[in-house]
Amino acid sequence: MYRVFPLLAGVILGLVAVATLRNGYADTRSLSASRMDIRTHRMSLGKRVGGSMVGPRARSLQVAPTSSTSPAALSARRAEEFLRRYPEVGDIWKAIGPSRHSRMAVRATIQENEEQETDVFRETPLRYLGYANEVGEAFRAFVGANGVLASYAVASGYVVSDAIYQSYKVSKSADANAMSPSGKNMRIFVTGAESLVWQSLASVVVPGFTINRMVALAHFGLDHLYKTDAWAGIGPDTTSQVDHWIPTLFGLTVIPLIMRPIDSSVEDAFAKYVRPPVRKFVVEYEKAQQAHDGVS
Repeated sequence: MYRVFPLLAGVILGLVAVATLRNGYADTRSLSASRMDIRTHRMSLGKRVGGSMVGPRARSLQVAPTSSTSPAALSARRAEEFLRRYPEVGDIWKAIGPSRHSRMAVRATIQENEEQETDVFRETPLRYLGYANEVGEAFRAFVGANGVLASYAVASGYVVSDAIYQSYKVSKSADANAMSPSGKNMRIFVTGAESLVWQSLASVVVPGFTINRMVALAHFGLDHLYKTDAWAGIGPDTTSQVDHWIPTLFGLTVIPLIMRPIDSSVEDAFAKYVRPPVRKFVVEYEKAQQAHDGVS
């Protein structure tokens, strides 16, 4: 009889994995839908810039005034925002006109900017490395303390790598390069420190502790079940299988349920209590450095 438990556990684990992958696929589809919506507005923008606005009006790249709540007004505001973000697109349309080559050039420019804006540690599958410790906590009964520590090492490596990457992006930004060396270094340090603390809380500490307690709760419930008369006739092999698999499956089931709430809670706490004073300090520091450089 006890041989049925590994098979049943495998089926349940597979269902949990499929559900988790479907959640990730849904997020990917949502992101793709958002980007498709953006591309739709860009096509509309292309017709606006490449058609009616080529010529004398192309120099100003202004849209005729419309009512603030109409679809045309929303499209116009999106077009203006896009032109401010990618001014080179307007230059391409003005230079070579609304032709097939201009559309190809605009598409290549947009794709290049999108690739540059992709955060490899937060918008790609690398993000899931931050949850390695949660999987390790769920499999504690199988991998032991050393395996759990290894999973924490993987998650911590992801956190440190993300902090370094965020600092690197800031160091290459135009705003940072326009500052004084000390102001730029402060901006890089604050960005890396904020990312390190945020990821440590949202990816390692809070979810790891949560899954650890969920697994402990499952063991606590099973310990009480083993003492009841209903479990009196169950053999030790079956008890061992149940004691290993049920807490593990329970922990794995909880992981996709806590990811988004924990991320949102940590983000809200940072936005309310951490970022405002930090940004105030950074702004005051940069102003002090500019005043010092002006005096010097």
